[in-house]
Amino acid sequence: MIKIVGLNQERQFEWMKLRRKYSAITGMFDIPIMIVVWYLGYKTTFGILLIIFILGDIAHYRDMKKMANKVGIEEV
Repeated sequence: MIKIVGLNQERQFEWMKLRRKYSAITGMFDIPIMIVVWYLGYKTTFGILLIIFILGDIAHYRDMKKMANKVGIEEV
């Protein structure tokens, strides 16, 4: 979960929009579900594509966290 520190409502909304834009997959799936999808992914060709998308999404999430530290957002 991400907690926003010292930002007004408008900035919070901007952050949420940004986060939603960059993490479509992590927004939809919780991590346990992601792990299940990942496991099933090894069984199917379609799953391999899913894994690639999830890895890309995790990379986006890391970038977002780096950016968040600059904006004054901490992870709880």
